[in-house]
Amino acid sequence: MRMSSVRSSPSAPLFAGRAAPRWLPWGVALLVWLCAGFVVAYVALRWLGRSPVTAVPVPSVQAVAVDTQAVARALGAREQRVEPVVLAVAPTRYVLTGVVSPVAGGQRSGVALIAIDGQRPGTYRVGAVVDGRWAVQSVERRTVVLQSADSAGERITLSLPAPES
Repeated sequence: MRMSSVRSSPSAPLFAGRAAPRWLPWGVALLVWLCAGFVVAYVALRWLGRSPVTAVPVPSVQAVAVDTQAVARALGAREQRVEPVVLAVAPTRYVLTGVVSPVAGGQRSGVALIAIDGQRPGTYRVGAVVDGRWAVQSVERRTVVLQSADSAGERITLSLPAPES
């Protein structure tokens, strides 16, 4: 006994022997028109969406002056007025010849090349003692601050010579 299938051959219509449903032509037409509508909407939105590139204005940022004494008082600090003593004699004896300071390292890193009494410069890291009396406190882009190792009030600021143009 041989079983027959609904489609007897590949060339036979899909609904061979039966009538096609009434909604099929309407459904196919609806699908075609939906696709056409999506294409038109896509092209219209792409065409309307093109505009010249405009620069967005950057809001200006103003530096805020902070009163460090007021902040310290608000956090409970007691007032102490200790002015560091800056010595004017130091530039004749100590000469800053070079600085290696990191971009974002802060004051706790960096190396200074300091010549003492016209001798060959030596390398000093932050915290190192210079000439037995001074310690390197901070290294910045063009300056180095030396603080007295025995007294907390004395400081020397060494600067690199101005670059020649």
